Amino acid sequence: MDQVHFTVVQTVFEGHDQNTAEQAVASLKRHDITGVDLGHDSGEPPTIMADYRTGGTPWAVIIGPPQGPEGLRPVLANDFRVDAEVLVDSFAKLLAPADAQDEAEAAQA
Repeated sequence: MDQVHFTVVQTVFEGHDQNTAEQAVASLKRHDITGVDLGHDSGEPPTIMADYRTGGTPWAVIIGPPQGPEGLRPVLANDFRVDAEVLVDSFAKLLAPADAQDEAEAAQA
């Protein structure tokens, strides 16, 4: 499925000596997490935390594909927990062909 891409970003807001980029890579390997890109944000405060107003760790920010003439990417989820049913439903809607989306919207009207 090349329409969905996962990126993991470690946001370091404390313990900078221990929470290094190298340790983040080691953590992915230790937990056998593959197929995701890894970022490391140790700014003061981390940019991701400031931009998305995250409240701690773990935190999930799910960003949708570009929409509208400006190509803005909507934030689909931004919370400590992500409701799996809402996430699956969001992905299904995003990945459905345009004509299937139109039919689903017409059926709900």
